Amino acid sequence: MSFHEVSFPLIPDWGHVGGPGYDISIPVLDSGYEERFLRCGPKREYEVGTSIRSQADIVTLLNFFIARRGQAYGFRFKDLFDFTSKADGKSAPTATDQAVGIGNGTQIHFQLVKGTRIIEKPVDGTVLIAKDGVTLTTNDWFCNYTTGLVSFETAPANNVVVTAGYEFDVPVRFATDYLEVVEEHYLLETMLKVPLIELLDPGLTDGEFNYGGSQHLVYSGQVDLTLAYGKVLRLEPTANNIQVRLPNPADLEFGGPYFYLYRVDSTKNVLIRNYDGAAIYNMNSTLAQDEKCFAAIIFNNGDGTKRWGICDI
Repeated sequence: MSFHEVSFPLIPDWGHVGGPGYDISIPVLDSGYEERFLRCGPKREYEVGTSIRSQADIVTLLNFFIARRGQAYGFRFKDLFDFTSKADGKSAPTATDQAVGIGNGTQIHFQLVKGTRIIEKPVDGTVLIAKDGVTLTTNDWFCNYTTGLVSFETAPANNVVVTAGYEFDVPVRFATDYLEVVEEHYLLETMLKVPLIELLDPGLTDGEFNYGGSQHLVYSGQVDLTLAYGKVLRLEPTANNIQVRLPNPADLEFGGPYFYLYRVDSTKNVLIRNYDGAAIYNMNSTLAQDEKCFAAIIFNNGDGTKRWGICDI
């Protein structure tokens, strides 16, 4: 995996700069109106160079940077502005801070969350769990501190509210493959730049992530798309009516487009389907080869849930 379960070794006692940001695509139409598509976010970025105050700190940082191979491997970072389940992000957690689910008598796994934010890196030994306001002993449940998934020995009964409190780290990586270190001690605070960026999916496996790229897919069986396939996809099935399934929209942010889809062979139908097989769109044989492109965008159903939509462009 491309994530190391280790913490950034220099606690920024002198503070750090950073916060959440969004990636928004804003195409402007000829009329002057604009469309705004939320690609991802919030995604946090930090600058922690001000935490480096000595030659020993530099040695520690360089060793840590080399062990992570620059941007290659993620790690844990304590955001001093927001590191607990409390609304202020700093007060000591209690077992009723955040609602993480409602029991149905069969579900035993619950993901830690803070509001709508998924918490995947809780701090070992800090997690507290309650059912209907009653704090449980650790004999009743188990927390995976690498994923934030809480598992119960016995499934909470129907309508039982499960809550949690915890401290947590932000999964990040270095945002550079090169650290320039100056020798003069008095310049350390102002010259040394150490940028970090949040990992929205720290579980990605090693290998090239082809986000924004393109592929010509020739396939004879069902294709389950992920963002790693790239954004512009020319689809060429070897037979009619082979399904191309989009990812689960619940795992992605509203907006897009996430994919631009072309049908290469004008004699073959292409079936665009949801991750569960539900029909979304049929790219049928009445369309000429490469005649049209279809953009896959995630829409709001009106109740906060997400669905795929195909736009003709």
